[in-house]
Amino acid sequence: MQHNHIVSSYDDELLKVETPILSMGSTAEQMLEKAVISLCTADNALAKEVIKEDQKVNTGLNELTEQAQKILALRSPLAIDLRAVISAIQVSLNLERVGDLAKNIAKLGRKHDITISDDIRSEIR
Repeated sequence: MQHNHIVSSYDDELLKVETPILSMGSTAEQMLEKAVISLCTADNALAKEVIKEDQKVNTGLNELTEQAQKILALRSPLAIDLRAVISAIQVSLNLERVGDLAKNIAKLGRKHDITISDDIRSEIR
């Protein structure tokens, strides 16, 4: 998201929007993978870990939203900068949703003590 503005602090603020997205994406990806494994193997400890990690994604969304609001209010971005900030908000909302869905998969396996047959397990993975 670096555009080399005249005011370098503006570039720094735009980079602060990018950092939470990278962290959220990595965490959400790991959560989804662990959630599927916990569901297929009935691993309650792994499911608990997924549920706990959801807080990291939520925190990332809050950080990004706060930074984006600050940029929108104080910098009044135009053109590509405005699109970048709005896109970052949209991406972060989707990543937060992925985290929520992974958490729900993990909760489903814990709550219902599901046994999955081998052929369905390979389909899920």
